[in-house]
Amino acid sequence: MCTDNDVGGIDAAERLRDILRENGYENLFRITPRNKDFNDDLKELHGLTPIPASPHLRKELFSKNVSQLEFEPIKLNRIDDSLNAALSRNKYTNISNIALSASAEILSKVNEKPAEEMFDNLRKHLRKEYRAYADRGKMPSKIDILKKSNFEAIKNLRNYPATKEQMKNIAKSLFDLADSALKCSTEQQMSEQQEQEEVPQQAVEIKMSM
Repeated sequence: MCTDNDVGGIDAAERLRDILRENGYENLFRITPRNKDFNDDLKELHGLTPIPASPHLRKELFSKNVSQLEFEPIKLNRIDDSLNAALSRNKYTNISNIALSASAEILSKVNEKPAEEMFDNLRKHLRKEYRAYADRGKMPSKIDILKKSNFEAIKNLRNYPATKEQMKNIAKSLFDLADSALKCSTEQQMSEQQEQEEVPQQAVEIKMSM
């Protein structure tokens, strides 16, 4: 696949890859231009000024937020209060950390492997499965999804300990909660960055009108 090296091109490549894989195509790869597109690469090659590549801020912020998660030992019978307290204070990263650590604890018992190893695998899975093109919607709708995910995770935890299959389902609901919280955190950061960019522009407009 050959798409532009900007937000639209990155989203298009991921969307196309998902569609093709759903239809049985597996051997897929993307050729990425150095600049915004291959015409700009040609311009640069001939000494002309190209349009530079544009990073995918949302995707980069989500990945950075995932990288900052760290495993912490969790007492599964006591996380209800911790999750609800973090949610009430809009501490989205804390929610992600608690939920992913709890998911890792449960999966460590299912797979008989260290919880830290399970946590690292879950972090990789969060990053691998994230699709910026599907991460749409405003903050209020994302908070609604987060609240529903939190409710489901806590409800499922009340069935713990359980059979292996049930434990996998509990771990999945906690993983989904961590994912929802990370999307809220990313959306919050996107809004903050946009506000910071708007302030200098407003200052310039005010100055020009004087």
